[in-house]
Amino acid sequence: MQQPACRDCAGRAARGDVAADTMKPTAREDRALPADKLRPRVDVASLPFASTADVPALDALVGQQDALDALAFGLEVRGPGFNLYVAGENASGRTTTVHAHVGRLAAACPVPLDWVYVHNFAAPDQPLALSMPAGQATGFARAMETFIRDTGLAIRRALDSEDHDRRRRAELDAYASTRRKVFDELGATARELGFRVDIAPGRVTSVPMVEGEPITAERFDAMSDEARADLTRRTEQFELPLSAAVRRLRQIEIEEDERRLVFDREAAKGIIDPMLAELRGHYTDQPELLSHLARVGDDLTERASSFATPAPVAGDNDEVAVDEEAAEDAAESTAGALARYRVNVLIEHGGASGAPVIVERHPTPENLAGRIDYRMTANGLVADFLQIRPGSLHRANGGFLVLRASDLEQTEAAWPVLKRALLGPEIRIEASDGGAALPATTLRPTPIPLDLKVVLIGTEEVYQLLFALDPDFRDLFKVKVEFAPDVPWSEEATRLCAAFLSRCVRDRSLLPLDAGAIARTIEHASRIAGDSERISVRLGELADLATEASFWASKASRPQVTRADVERALHARHARSGLLERRLRAEMTRRTVLVQTAGEVLGQVNGLAVVELGDSRFAVPSRITATVSPGRGTLLSVDGAADLSGPFHDKAVLILLGYLARTYGRGSPLTLAGTLAFEQSYSAVEGDSASLAELLSLLSVLADVPLDQGIAVTGAVDQRGQIEPVGEVTRKVEGFFAACRAAGLDGRQGVIVPAPNAVHLVLDEEVVEAVRAGRFHVWTVRTVDEALALMTEREAGEPTPEGEYPPESVHGRALAKLRRFGQQLAALRGAER
Repeated sequence: MQQPACRDCAGRAARGDVAADTMKPTAREDRALPADKLRPRVDVASLPFASTADVPALDALVGQQDALDALAFGLEVRGPGFNLYVAGENASGRTTTVHAHVGRLAAACPVPLDWVYVHNFAAPDQPLALSMPAGQATGFARAMETFIRDTGLAIRRALDSEDHDRRRRAELDAYASTRRKVFDELGATARELGFRVDIAPGRVTSVPMVEGEPITAERFDAMSDEARADLTRRTEQFELPLSAAVRRLRQIEIEEDERRLVFDREAAKGIIDPMLAELRGHYTDQPELLSHLARVGDDLTERASSFATPAPVAGDNDEVAVDEEAAEDAAESTAGALARYRVNVLIEHGGASGAPVIVERHPTPENLAGRIDYRMTANGLVADFLQIRPGSLHRANGGFLVLRASDLEQTEAAWPVLKRALLGPEIRIEASDGGAALPATTLRPTPIPLDLKVVLIGTEEVYQLLFALDPDFRDLFKVKVEFAPDVPWSEEATRLCAAFLSRCVRDRSLLPLDAGAIARTIEHASRIAGDSERISVRLGELADLATEASFWASKASRPQVTRADVERALHARHARSGLLERRLRAEMTRRTVLVQTAGEVLGQVNGLAVVELGDSRFAVPSRITATVSPGRGTLLSVDGAADLSGPFHDKAVLILLGYLARTYGRGSPLTLAGTLAFEQSYSAVEGDSASLAELLSLLSVLADVPLDQGIAVTGAVDQRGQIEPVGEVTRKVEGFFAACRAAGLDGRQGVIVPAPNAVHLVLDEEVVEAVRAGRFHVWTVRTVDEALALMTEREAGEPTPEGEYPPESVHGRALAKLRRFGQQLAALRGAER
């Protein structure tokens, strides 16, 4: 008989619990990882520098050449839809890199056109967008202001001059003569019929006369019937010439007003044309602008009379005076009339060099495509072309627009607005509803052609979501730039990381890092990557760590950052965000959260769950238990039945059922009803990383073989019993180590991890030292049978061609119980019949 592997095994053998020939004393030793395989290290002596002071600063990225090539291609290639989606993790340097590359390329690009909005004389609700060479928009707007002011003043002076008034009166004398003739003829007819005609501006009235006096009401009441009838007859007889005279006077007034307008327009045209010609001379190479100025001249000429001072009216004591209120109204009306000739400078690139680069951090529809401001008046909310405001698409037009996908995702309707603009390609400003009140006027500005490159920065998950859900996305963002989260660990990567830390020292004014500090920072980069053969290039995190370490070095009055300062920064960072972890550990110590780290229990195993809360991520043991009874091949997850598990966990439970059928159901159907539960779990269970632990607990209770509670388990299982890798193995090992340390390390405790996960272990130094001292262990397994051997210290059992197992092996004992379950079920069915 072989010597038992440990005192516990020897004791069980003495009690007859374990067959002596099934024990393998070297099983755990064979599968244990040595301490030097649990954490990668940088050999400080091999570094060719003493500190960051000896390393030139790196102004590029670490190991992202493919991303840089894709970025350069996407920024320079022309064509519809060649916008860029930059995918990568936060703090990977993607945003800084994009800004640097876009800035350099934009500096070599031509300055784009200026854009203005002007009044549309043909359709006032559709303001016109006009372009002009860069830097001319503001000058044009000022020139128009000067033109409007000078032209309006010149027209008013001309129309108010005595010479113009004399010539206008001479021009209109014929109308006055005709009007007097009509008045005289009407007066003669009125006198013949006994009426008096009163003439007032815009009104002609007749008054019946008796004996040279107007008829009063009392006199009318005293008239005889014959007299009244005669008055009625005369009134009816006078209505015809009176109506004819009124119509004639109105026609004369219309013709006179039209002639006055024509006369004023001709006078104004003589002023407008030369002044407009001088203005047009500055823009002879811009046909659209010249056309607009021609329309301005025509409209000014048409409205010339509105510039004149109001005519004098009769004041008190028959004095002739100017109505001051009318003059103020006229001045205000003139200012409003002149506003239609002003220019709204939407985008102006005066003094710019290169193309614009716009970073929009709040991409609302209005911030992207612009807006129309409304103002409150007595008639409600109104707007005109002067109240059109630009958006970031306008400012970036001809250049580059940088957006974050997360900002678009959080802003309602932002993505549809951006998509419509790119599909146009044009910028169309949509009028808002003006708030709660309905606007009295609605504008539809003419769209502006869009020519820009959009750079959308986001995660890979958002990219895949947009690609799958929106067919237009793949047509609009044809260039994908992928920033890798990590790179292979090599001498070159080590050198580049040191050069990046040198840049951090320069840019952030930090203390220099010595070789030990650089080495510890790179080791931490491997931990961030979760891979002992790779290092993370989430450079933002490394820069922050260097900043914190520099702080602690300065507090210790050291001239440079050492490895100890980096260690202190890491411990301080963990302390700041580890309150929940510490409280959970305390509850385990108080036995409020039940975790057993020693002894043997039937059907119970320590699984490992990762808790994530903000910036705090840690693992804690979770008791997994199983029960079995005679049944018809069912396996119930208590968490799943309570709607506390996700689809991946539910799938893993079904895979376990497939494993049981393959292992024990060759000759007969499964005859068990099993249940699995995560004890003291009050949140959703998801993932398949606990499926090995669940299976071990199930096999334990099925075979009546207890499991070592000093060993925690993580790993996924397939139907053939192969162990598949899982995530977060480093935190899971450290989580169980913390629980064992609190309860007391006994030298037998450890964690079982899938063999493929060995490369992902980047353990804390304390755990590594415990393993080196033999106080803790990390074992790797490739099959369920290997895990069974570690947990039970007995053979799992190899099947014969007929599907039989050694009787005292784990599988042999499990198969025997299943057969007993089958007999019990058969007996029960017989009794029922």
